[in-house]
Amino acid sequence: MYNGARIQGSDFLSFIRRRWFVPSNSGTKHESRFYPAVKSALEDLFKKRGLNCQFDILGNCRPPKELLKATNPKLLRYRNVLPSPDVMGFVWGRNFSLRKLIIAEFKETPRFRDIFQTKGYHELFNARLSLIVCKIPLSESSKSAMAYLQIDPCLLKTRRTKIYCALLNRIREGKVVLANLASEPEFDFFTEIDGMEREL
Repeated sequence: MYNGARIQGSDFLSFIRRRWFVPSNSGTKHESRFYPAVKSALEDLFKKRGLNCQFDILGNCRPPKELLKATNPKLLRYRNVLPSPDVMGFVWGRNFSLRKLIIAEFKETPRFRDIFQTKGYHELFNARLSLIVCKIPLSESSKSAMAYLQIDPCLLKTRRTKIYCALLNRIREGKVVLANLASEPEFDFFTEIDGMEREL
């Protein structure tokens, strides 16, 4: 029940999508120009470690059937109402069957609610690693959110891991990479990738 109305089946999924998986600002079209850079930075991050990877830019597109079959086949029947993160794909080592799902949601200036959006994608698709990729650190774009996370870091936790923030940074050579601030140790996603690399 919600506001006196009963919601069920695909209507419930549509309701969840409208209420929780909507963009946190009106800059979605503007943000889409950063998606190729996010994809490229992710590929570089894992290929430098000798891992194989394949990422797709989804934005407002439906999740690919192949991806749903590999992660959660039960979602196939709801594909038409499922939301999609901006970029997602697989990383694997020598054994493709051990591939891990990676999700990246781009937010130029991340806010408190973006944590819940990314966390929702993470749990829905059973991802191994989920990143909020941003141009401005959360500690600058939302100081109140950062202050709360320092008091209650459990907010970032998921069933198997946690949500991380990564900075989209252009280095001197003009290359775009993912980085994190030393002042934000709670977002040190490199440690998480080290652990994932050992699994592969």
